[in-house]
Formats: sequence, C-alpha cells, structure tokens
Amino acid sequence: MKQAIRPERKEITSGAFWDTIPLLLWTLTLFLVPLVPDEKLVRLKLIVFEVGWTLSFTAWILRQSLRERFQIYRTPADFFLLLYLVSSILFYLFSENRGAAFSELERTLFSAGCYFLTVQVSSGEHGSRSRRVLLTGWISGLFLVSLYSILQISGGIWKLSVPQSERVFGTFGNPIFFAAFLILSLPVAFAWFLGCRKNLQKILIFCAAFLGSVALCATETRAAFLSLAISLVLFFLISEWSSSGRWMKRIWELKSKVILFLILLFLAHFLAVSGSEKYRSFFSAAQGKFFTSHLAHTHQTHTLIWKDVLRMWRSHPWLGTGFGTFHVEFPQYASDELKKLWPQNQRIVNDAHNEYLQTLAETGVVGFSIFFSVLASFFAGSLFFFFNPKQGLTGTDRALFAGLGVGVTSLLLQNFFSVDMRFIVSSAYVFLAMGLCGAYFSRESSLSWLDHLGSGTRKMARIVGLLLILWVVGRGLLPSIFRPYLSQKAVSQSPDFFDEKLMNAAQTIQDLENLTRQFPLQWRYWDRLGYAYAKEMQKRDPSGKKTIDLQVTEKAVQSYLTAHQLNPSAEGPANNLGNIYFTIQRRGEAIQWWKKAAESNPQGVDSRLNLGTVYYLEGRVKESVGSLEEVLKIDPHNECLTLRGLIKYDGN
Repeated sequence: MKQAIRPERKEITSGAFWDTIPLLLWTLTLFLVPLVPDEKLVRLKLIVFEVGWTLSFTAWILRQSLRERFQIYRTPADFFLLLYLVSSILFYLFSENRGAAFSELERTLFSAGCYFLTVQVSSGEHGSRSRRVLLTGWISGLFLVSLYSILQISGGIWKLSVPQSERVFGTFGNPIFFAAFLILSLPVAFAWFLGCRKNLQKILIFCAAFLGSVALCATETRAAFLSLAISLVLFFLISEWSSSGRWMKRIWELKSKVILFLILLFLAHFLAVSGSEKYRSFFSAAQGKFFTSHLAHTHQTHTLIWKDVLRMWRSHPWLGTGFGTFHVEFPQYASDELKKLWPQNQRIVNDAHNEYLQTLAETGVVGFSIFFSVLASFFAGSLFFFFNPKQGLTGTDRALFAGLGVGVTSLLLQNFFSVDMRFIVSSAYVFLAMGLCGAYFSRESSLSWLDHLGSGTRKMARIVGLLLILWVVGRGLLPSIFRPYLSQKAVSQSPDFFDEKLMNAAQTIQDLENLTRQFPLQWRYWDRLGYAYAKEMQKRDPSGKKTIDLQVTEKAVQSYLTAHQLNPSAEGPANNLGNIYFTIQRRGEAIQWWKKAAESNPQGVDSRLNLGTVYYLEGRVKESVGSLEEVLKIDPHNECLTLRGLIKYDGN
C-alpha cells in the first residue's frame, strides 16, 4: 500500500513546489517595487515592476506547459478586461500619434497583465495562503518605504542622511503618486491587522500601517485624504448593512462614554491653551503650519480645466481625440481664463486632473464605456461575493477582501481629482488589488492539449514550446523593458558639444580663416570655421559658472551664414545656426533655422529632434509631437525618443 501511495505524494509535492515559483517571484516583485527610486525618464521603478512581472509570468507559463492539462482561473471581469485590451490595441493601431499613444497601450497591457497573473498565482485550493504570501511582500515594502519617507521630513537620523522635503514622496518621485500607493495599501494593512490572530505578525502589520498613515499625512495630498475618508465611510455602511448594524449598536450602547470622552478632550485642550505657554505656542505653530501648507492652499484651476475638457470631448464625442493625445490636443480648447493663469510657454497642461474626464476626452463614449464596464463588473462580482452567505467568507479572509475593496475604491475616488492611474505603476497596483479580490471567487478551467500525440512527440512539443517561450522573453520582452535604461545610458555617455574642446583651438581657427580667405567660395571651409568658433563660445568665469562669449558667438554665426549662402541646400550650417540661437535664448530664430535644415534634408533627424524640443518648451505641444513623430518614421529606434517622458506621458 505504501509503495502505491508514494509516487502520487511525490508528484503532488513536486507540483506544489513548481507552483510556488511564480508566486514567490511575484511576491519578491511587490516587495521591491516600493523601494526602487522612480527616476524621471528612465523609470527604474516601472522597469523593476515589468521585469518582475515578466519573470513571474514566464515561470507560470513554463509550469502550465509541463502539465497534462492547461489550468487557468477565470473571473467575471475577464470578458470586459479582454474587451478593454482589444479596444486599447485598436485605439493604438488607428492613432495618428502612435508615439504618444504607446504609453497608454503599455499601461493597459501591463495593468491587465497584473490582474491576470495575480488571479492565477493566488487562486485555487491554497489560494488563501498564496494571497497572504503576496500581501507579506506588499506590506513589507510599505513598511520600509513609509519609514524612509518619514526620514525625509527631517533629512535623516543620526548618521543616516536622506533627501529632505516638505512634502514627502518616498521613492515615488512625486507626493501625489506616493499618496496613491498609500491609500491603496493602508486599508489592506489595517484590514489584515484587524483580521490577524498571530500577535507578532499583528504587531509588524500595525507598524507598517501606522508608519504609512504618518507618511500619508506628510504627503499633504488633499485628494487622497478625502478619497480614503469617503471609501472608509462606504465600507462602514456596507459592513453595517451586512451585519445588521452591529457596530452602530455597540456605539449606541457606549454613547454616553463617547460623549464624555469628547467633552473631557475639549476641556483638556481649553485648559492647556489657557494655562500653558508652551502648549499655546505649539498649537499656534501647528495652526500656522497647516494654513500655510499645501493642504490649505485653495487656489486651484481644476474646475477651469474640467470645463475645457468637456468642450474638448464634445468636439469628438464618440471616439475622442485619440489615445494619449490629451496634452497634444488640449491647448486649442483651453479658455483664455486658463491661459492667463497658466501660460502655455510656462506651464503645459499635461492632464485633465480627472482620470474619467481624460478617458472620455481621449477615447470618447466608446472607450469610456469599455473602461467603466471593467470597473462595474469588478465591483458587481465583489459585492455579490461579499454579501453571499453561501461563500462562507469569515475571519481574516473577510477582512482582507474588504480591505482590498476599500483600497481600490480609495484610489479610484482620488482619480476624480487627479490622473494617478496614468502613472503606470499606480494603474498596475489598482489592477493587482482587483486581481487579489477576484482570486477569492475565481473559477478553475482546464484544457487538454497534446493528448492525441504519443509520449515522445508530446515531450518534443513541450521542449520546443519551452524554447519558444524563453526566446520570446529573452529576445523580445526583456530587451524592450530595459531599452529606456540602455538608451539613457547611451545618451548620457555622449559628450556635451561645449565640453569637447579642439586641440590647439587658436591655431585651428587661424588656419581655417586663412583657407576662407584663399577659397572664399568653398562653403565647407566656412562651415568648419563656424564649428571651430562654436566650440569656443562657452567659457567659465573664475567661479566656475558657464558664460557665453558673445564676440565669438557672432563670429560663429557669420561663418555659418556665409556657408548657408554659398550652399543653401546643406543641412549642417542651418541646423548649427539653430543650435547657436537656441543656446543664446533666441528660440524664434532657432525655430526658423531648424525648419530650413529639415527642409534641406527630408531624412535628417537632428533638426527635427531640436524642433520637437523647442516647440515643447514654447508650449506648442501639437507641433512638438508632429516633429517627433517624423523622427520616429525616419528612425523608429532613435535613442532619445526611447526615453520615457519625451513623447510618452510623464506624470511629473
């Protein structure tokens, strides 16, 4: 009997071991993502998130390929999520600005991928344990990043020094993005604390939740506070409804004690203010700090932007202006009142300060309805599961499920006042939390494959499939994820024009001047002379500050003008004249010369990149994107345009 049972037990143990690899990789990812700095352009945090997902998903696929039956878990939101993916791909394919639309496509694909992977690794017979493993990584990351952000208030402690900031941002590069992470994570942490029964674990979870709460206050993000408060009230009302008013009954029983406590608290404050100079000074300082902080800053332009966004939507009601094109199209709909407050050449309105209005404006009623259907299907399935007594959802699982729901609701409410979900990391966290909820009520499906083949053929097919998967990941997914980092490295290693000096510059300039006198009609000599002068334009004063030598600059300009007059079809002199005028802050003339350079060479990249940059700085976003789109047509793998933030959405 023992010999008959042993092989089966060994197979189950082995299968369970391989099943844990995707789970552990995904858990490690959730631990690391909050700790990695979110560097602008490169987006290291997103790179780590995407690499972690790729490795976890690859491990899951490899595990499925070794099974006799392909096992997958499904949720009620799957159909609407698939519709969301397909519509995003279509919006991208039919976009006139694919460079601008690519970031939105990436966000949609990665968010849906996070939902799918989370459901797969945290469902099934051991789903409850798997979900707690994932949350261990998540809450551990919350604890460390919250501790780091609190140190940012003072600039560090003892010998530990960190960047000091009035509004803390942790590693997220922006207080609002950090607040978005916190209001999603804190309800989960507090729910786990309330449902946990192990004392040591409970203490650690409480520490993470407490530090996270302090960090949230230090972000001074009003939308986050308001959204978290509303979602907690909604959760309380739903809980009371499901439990026949249990907590209200207990509060009513203790009403006299609660009222007495509040009276005593007020009297203590009144007496302290009246009798203690130290307390009065402290309270006055706290009041002053509050009223001068970002929390009490009431001058907002959100309502003006929202009105103009609605005008923008009404001009393209069904399909919108296009995926990711808000910052490109919005300037033509901006009112004079808004332009007066935010001049386009000083501050570009990158977003609508409302995720739902921006989705409506960019994708119209069609895109908005599909996005809303994903959220509606998630909440409908979650509420039905939560209130269904047949599910037997009790204890820690019930608390965690509710906490996840509150976290998702909080961030979705915050997006009424911001567009945090345009930040791919924030969007991924929302769908990840939705996936954890969906795992509670997922249903297993399996598909037989390769059954009609012989054992040898099946083995060969699996090997070929595994090699194909590894090739796609190694040659496709991972290189595309790391490409922004590699591009940034390549661009940063390129020497600055002014830092590279000519060897024996004075002699070189003298020789070129002699050549221009001997051969005054040779445009190339004038072009080289202009280059030599341009190299000497920038000097450093005794303090080390960079200055521009205007006399040398004028000589460079005159040399390039002569070269251009001798050969108007040459791209180099016109492009370099644009560079010089841009350097000395004469942008209008720079634009004119870069236009001439672009006309001289239809395949030229430098002048079009320069035009894209100066148009953006001047607030002419649509023209900027047009120039950069031309660069992509000429050079699809251009290193500068690979960097996140140039033509892709940059939340900062």
